[in-house]
Amino acid sequence: MKKFVLLTSAVTLALLGLGTTNLQAMPANTNNLPVTFQITAAIQKTSVITNGTLVTATESATSLKINNKFILNLLEVEFGTNFPAGAQLAFSLASINGFSVLDRNGGLILDVSTNAADASYIFSLSNNVINATSSVPILITGKGTQNIVTSNFIDNITEFAPDTGVFYRDAHGNDFHMDGVLTVKAKISTTSSNTTHDTLSFTLVGAGGGTFFNSNTSTIVTGTFTKAKFSAKGTSLIE
Repeated sequence: MKKFVLLTSAVTLALLGLGTTNLQAMPANTNNLPVTFQITAAIQKTSVITNGTLVTATESATSLKINNKFILNLLEVEFGTNFPAGAQLAFSLASINGFSVLDRNGGLILDVSTNAADASYIFSLSNNVINATSSVPILITGKGTQNIVTSNFIDNITEFAPDTGVFYRDAHGNDFHMDGVLTVKAKISTTSSNTTHDTLSFTLVGAGGGTFFNSNTSTIVTGTFTKAKFSAKGTSLIE
């Protein structure tokens, strides 16, 4: 699976590498953005009633919310640990896979992008369509300006990245994803020493589903995502 990497060109000027990822403003000199999951899953429910010789089966659906707390609970089981109160999910601009868990102050608790103890584990943001013959280009709008004395750049860019999704799988029966068009908005300052995302936000509203733990029944169930949103917003992020 191709890992998520955006390489953008500001309309006339710079080439900039954009990683992504409500969030809370992070401390200066960081490259981690807290992320927010808002997913509603519809789970199949079958009720059977027998009345004499007549058996009636009724199919319906119940809903389950998949949010940050839900995923943090999955990660605690996967990594055999307990996160402190206030722990939050984040995505790093400096990482290919990117996902991590931070404390309430933005300090790193655990890199959860990979798990050496579980070869089946995946938690990634990817812009790959399985079995596609070619990838769809990213649409970029915006503008860039350059100071001809200092050679510093300021870029204001909006990107639309199709076929982008969040994929999660572990050794405990969870295997689900959501995908759609990722919208990235960024104001970026580039100097000879670093690249700073003055503001960075993205939104992925999509669809998906899979198998996941139902805490109400303590079983693995199959479901379809009727609503799925993954979003972030940060400032003063050093790449």
